[in-house]
Amino acid sequence: MASSSARNLDRRLRPGWKTSGSGRDHGGSAVTRLAPGLRSLELADGAGLDTAFADIALIAAGCRFSDCAHDGEPGCAIQAALDDGRLDQARLENLGKIEREVDRNERLIDPRARAEQRAKWRRIDSAVNARMRARYRE
Repeated sequence: MASSSARNLDRRLRPGWKTSGSGRDHGGSAVTRLAPGLRSLELADGAGLDTAFADIALIAAGCRFSDCAHDGEPGCAIQAALDDGRLDQARLENLGKIEREVDRNERLIDPRARAEQRAKWRRIDSAVNARMRARYRE
């Protein structure tokens, strides 16, 4: 029989949703958590990205420019690794997705980062509106 708090939680979610969970420690910093009612999983910060994608960081260190965006710049070691098969395109895309998610989460948590993002999009919006007004003369 479920406890009173589990039944109340179950009513607030959806009928039939399991609200309990279990976990397993795999040693070190690896932990798996089974939580069937969990709807999303987000990264708090990108602290482990350099370790998880150490191969990409090592290749990127060989780029000609320190601020290389790895998008067709001359002397880009990442593009060279993609071309010769040392690096899988899907792996690079996964790193990009995770970095964008970490940036998004940072903006949600940090008011200054959120304000900077808002100001950036206000500038973009103003520039687009000015261009449209000039083009179509209201």
